[in-house]
Amino acid sequence: MIKKLMSDKQSWHKNIPETRRVVKDFADSIARNKNALYWLTRIKRKNEYTAEHCLNVGILAMIFARHLGWEARRIEEVGLSGILHDVGKMSIPLEILDKPGKLSVDEFEIIKKHVLEGYRILSSDNTLPEIVLNTSRDHHERMNGQGYPYGKKGEDLSDEAKLIAIVDTYDAITSDRVYSPAEPPTYALKEIYENAGELFDKLLSVKFIECIGIYPPGSSVELDTGETAIVIEQTPERKLQPRIFILPEEETQPISEGTFLDLSNQKGFFERKIIRAIPEGHHATTVEEVFKTIELQQGSAEIWT
Repeated sequence: MIKKLMSDKQSWHKNIPETRRVVKDFADSIARNKNALYWLTRIKRKNEYTAEHCLNVGILAMIFARHLGWEARRIEEVGLSGILHDVGKMSIPLEILDKPGKLSVDEFEIIKKHVLEGYRILSSDNTLPEIVLNTSRDHHERMNGQGYPYGKKGEDLSDEAKLIAIVDTYDAITSDRVYSPAEPPTYALKEIYENAGELFDKLLSVKFIECIGIYPPGSSVELDTGETAIVIEQTPERKLQPRIFILPEEETQPISEGTFLDLSNQKGFFERKIIRAIPEGHHATTVEEVFKTIELQQGSAEIWT
């Protein structure tokens, strides 16, 4: 649905009602199980980047807004803002949008036009909340006035635009792009923290780090044993000790030979610890494979050792 929305220039507006329904479902799902829905944002495909990115930003925006205690209507509106924030990229030539190397000055000027183009496109639908339109225009503005298209400063920006700016940056850094491989979540959070107050709203930056945690679900991590694991779930009170899935030692081994482990509830003399986050793709096993393994084993016996 998101792919269709982003690729159909002539009839994109016909998909808005369905997009609204999807956003409502996402909001309801987040209220029930934040970790389960967050998984969707970690399942990356190297193609269809813009559509995947918009979906991820919408989901993350709602997770973050819920963490901030926003009321339901506002959560849904910021989710819709996230899903539609890059709709203007439909008008950017693919040879520029998908260029693997560094953009020229002229090419970057063309890329920058997507925010005003998105505002123009969305303005043609009078059913959309004004905040959705404004966020599409303002999500690349920055607190110090060094953003685009107008160089607005923090006091001129809505909280929704400030929120999407942070989430947009986080997902872009942690995703494989044609010109840049994915970085681990810890790197993205460090970038946001170091630029808090200058590029990003300071309070929202801190709150976002609180929301996501150092090792969010889907993160690849290295243990002090040298093993590689995927973070499955975290709890607010023990974000440094999440539940993980330890990948098989040999990449030729079936994924089912991996081990589920709750780092906060280890039994025995020896306790494993996470020493660092690592980029996705470090191991041949994909997040999708781990997720399928969880689905197969979750409903049977207790899986956590």
